[in-house]
Amino acid sequence: MITNERSQNVIVTLVIIVALVSSVFLVSNAQYYGGSYILAETLEVNVMETKVSGINHENESVYPGLSFTFNFHTDAKISGNVRVKFIGAAVYLNNEKLTYTAFSRTIPDEFQNLYPDYNRNFTLGRTISTTEDRNIVLQADNTSSWNWFLIFRYYYISFDIPESITWRFLDFNYTGLTTFL
Repeated sequence: MITNERSQNVIVTLVIIVALVSSVFLVSNAQYYGGSYILAETLEVNVMETKVSGINHENESVYPGLSFTFNFHTDAKISGNVRVKFIGAAVYLNNEKLTYTAFSRTIPDEFQNLYPDYNRNFTLGRTISTTEDRNIVLQADNTSSWNWFLIFRYYYISFDIPESITWRFLDFNYTGLTTFL
């Protein structure tokens, strides 16, 4: 007993219990907020596949299609609140930029939240829309030279706060990984 007064002992006991419960919530919140940053920082992105379709040298009205599949994964074992909202890429083929074809997309809501062991593929794909970009792809086909350079970008937000937007840029330079349909 701390004092001889029973009411004072009850008050002191309640204060100690409240302090213990508060510290548990504090630790839990710290892990949650820390986990958000860990999820974002450990997120890895890799190119999985590149597809080229619809190459037709004879018919000038046929424009080829390109698609790039990226794998997003994290080995983090802690939870948090991070959402990947947007992905996009500037595409170079054999040192020529595909200027007029936009490769970007908004991630669907149900796939935005990162979580422990997150592992998901997303594809950026478009049909070439201009003669200039079509000629770059046809030239690559003529020479059988498919050297890709992608400036990949994505952004994420933390804690569902739009002002917390963080952009990340990654460069991918590779040959191969190209499938022709």
